[in-house]
Amino acid sequence: MNAPDELSLRDFYNILYRRKREIALWWSVVFSAVAIYTAFLKPQYRTQVLLRLQMPDEMTRSIQIDVGNIVSSQNNPFNVEALLSPESLHECLMRIGEIVPGMPDHEIALKVSQLSQRVTVKAKENDSQLVTLSVIGNSADRITREANTLSNVIVDIVSQQMAAKTHQAKTFIESQLREVSQRLHDSEDKLRHYQERFGPQSAANFLLER
Repeated sequence: MNAPDELSLRDFYNILYRRKREIALWWSVVFSAVAIYTAFLKPQYRTQVLLRLQMPDEMTRSIQIDVGNIVSSQNNPFNVEALLSPESLHECLMRIGEIVPGMPDHEIALKVSQLSQRVTVKAKENDSQLVTLSVIGNSADRITREANTLSNVIVDIVSQQMAAKTHQAKTFIESQLREVSQRLHDSEDKLRHYQERFGPQSAANFLLER
């Protein structure tokens, strides 16, 4: 029985040497394809902005007052994705000059849609007030300008919402205080009338009964 033929390193070298043209041709084709693809491939940049925001629902809760007792309702978590509303993206594009007066509505909608696909916002797991805003794009200068402008828009929106909720809570508290004050005034009038009618001792009994 003859031993099976085995190829030595010299045999491999001879095979490669005989096929050197085919190998060089395929290597040139692959290298050229990668070079052409890389040359026409647009770079992708990403910029991130870290914001600390005091969310409206964390600052103000709906307050109920019943005879001087203040009860805070259960706090509902704020949806950070609502910060990237079409209105905020529209305002950002207006501030950087991408949207100008007189532009058709379909072009405005297209620009807002394109920006929304390149922007993400996410709250930190360990701190809900820390929000990371990310913008990706082909131009480093453009995405930097978009990230900074959108950050200012978000801060303005949150500040307006906080001011509105603070005013709403203040108005509610003032109305409840007026109601409680009126109740106390009515109770004082009833007590004074009771004293005038039945005397101070009877007024004390009247308070004990209430």
